[in-house]
Amino acid sequence: MTIELVTNSDIATGTFSINENPLFSILMPVYNRAHMAKNAIESVIQQTYKNWELVIVDDGSDDKSMEVCARYEDSRIVVATHHKNFGVGAGFKTAASISSGQIMGLLGSDDALEKNALEIMAEQHKRNPQFSLITSSQLPCDEHLKPTGEAPNFRATSYRPLIFGIENGNFVSFKREAYFLTEGFEQRFRSAVDHDLFLKLEEVGNVGFFDQCLYRYRQHARSVSQGRMSKKSLFFFAGLTYGAAHERRRNTSFPRLPVNKYHQMMKNSSYQHLRYHGLKSRKSIAPAFQYARHALALQFLGKAG
Repeated sequence: MTIELVTNSDIATGTFSINENPLFSILMPVYNRAHMAKNAIESVIQQTYKNWELVIVDDGSDDKSMEVCARYEDSRIVVATHHKNFGVGAGFKTAASISSGQIMGLLGSDDALEKNALEIMAEQHKRNPQFSLITSSQLPCDEHLKPTGEAPNFRATSYRPLIFGIENGNFVSFKREAYFLTEGFEQRFRSAVDHDLFLKLEEVGNVGFFDQCLYRYRQHARSVSQGRMSKKSLFFFAGLTYGAAHERRRNTSFPRLPVNKYHQMMKNSSYQHLRYHGLKSRKSIAPAFQYARHALALQFLGKAG
């Protein structure tokens, strides 16, 4: 039985081509995940849907991550490398650029897919050609990928344009044709790259969610989004994603943030959060601020020492 797809946003319209048996590209950046990547890779290999490719980008790991990823003799697994660590945004951008599938999905190297994830998600995309982005709910797991018993999180069960708050989570999937109508992943972002992409995909097609857990989300201290430092940096970069969308939508019919909320969000994305993330110099802070292009952020940049 196919679970009903909830329309979260329809501010843009589009119809995207999709075959009867589309190639499904899984994009997976890896950075120092030698002890976890095996679970992610094998969860793809074990899929009931067989027409997939797994695009792994080793983002300058200095552990045995590359060795773990290279040991699988499956022609559907493609491995690329960065000569140094550029961050998760750059990893996803490289993976997307060398992928071939009509559908792309995101997989954290510390997470895993349920065995029927690709089969169910591919069917949703075939049934809904007007949707650029489709997500499902995720199953919170402990550091060993065992379900914690907590309720599934990130459940976008109502209509609300994403600029007013993103509730969509994993499993994240989108149509290739829609992706290349946008600027794609922002490689200067160290976190919140998925939310930035969500807002871009909302501008080219419908966005939908269905309430079925297809993704095992590992909760651990070294996660990009869960570590002590990461929570602060996530808050900062998430603020910039909304700021960037607000500016990008100027002179369009797409919804934007209320002015007071926009200013407050930019104020909260303060220089202190930048310093907490380890961006201490004006030179290192500038690219992220330049991307958002808003006056308040430039004020904060002027305070950088």
